[in-house]
Amino acid sequence: MNGNWCPGNIIIEQYDTTANPAKVMTRDIWDFTSVSNGGPEPTAFDIEYEYDALIEDYRFGSKPLQFRYSSPQEPSVRDIDVDELLQNRLEIAYSPDSQGQNCATASLKYVCE
Repeated sequence: MNGNWCPGNIIIEQYDTTANPAKVMTRDIWDFTSVSNGGPEPTAFDIEYEYDALIEDYRFGSKPLQFRYSSPQEPSVRDIDVDELLQNRLEIAYSPDSQGQNCATASLKYVCE
């Protein structure tokens, strides 16, 4: 590109060096099909994770930040009606046979219904 060499593919591997012999833990393979000198669109950096994928971020030290990915577009996830949830919580709080249930109890009941 512009007289400079550009690779056709890149392979990145992470090894477990404590194993003997070393074992490949992860591998990324990038195959370039075209190269453009224009700037990328912001959406070019969007990542499509699978539902419940484990994400590990090693940017801030040796211990990774870990979280599970969940998308509000998943069919099993429904919209939360905050007014209904608050109403359920108030009904529990003012019920004569209430046994000191808290917001977490009301939320769990709401989600499981």
